Amino acid sequence: MLKIFRFLFIEPYILLFRLLTSPFSLFKNWIERSNANALKWEMDELEKLEKEKKERMKILVPKYGEAIALKILNNELWVGMDFNHVYEVKGKYELKVDNVINKVEQTILYFEKHKNRLGNDAYDFEITFESGKAVGWKNRANVATRNL
Repeated sequence: MLKIFRFLFIEPYILLFRLLTSPFSLFKNWIERSNANALKWEMDELEKLEKEKKERMKILVPKYGEAIALKILNNELWVGMDFNHVYEVKGKYELKVDNVINKVEQTILYFEKHKNRLGNDAYDFEITFESGKAVGWKNRANVATRNL
């Protein structure tokens, strides 16, 4: 009687428990392996970025000096930078506008082109130069927008 009771009521639960715990342990091992692979990939990417940064630093230091090279690597903008510094930080401009105001040559470089809601060209960033040196910049992204 005890054997029949055990066979009918207890053994199925034991088998079910073993069946359910086995796949979960396999799934847990799979997750741990995928996390380890993701961590390894992330470390490889960080090493690759550091290597690229060192190579770029080797190129920029003889060209501009160490202080300016560090600013360029950190993508910083500063008043007094020239066109070459801006090219190193922001890349090629999308639009260039030249003006002469009060006998001073003013140049505005526009970056990050996109289409506005009317289909016209709009720019998210502009840098203003006077006599070849940067005097200011504007981040025009999200200007004239409101929270809905």
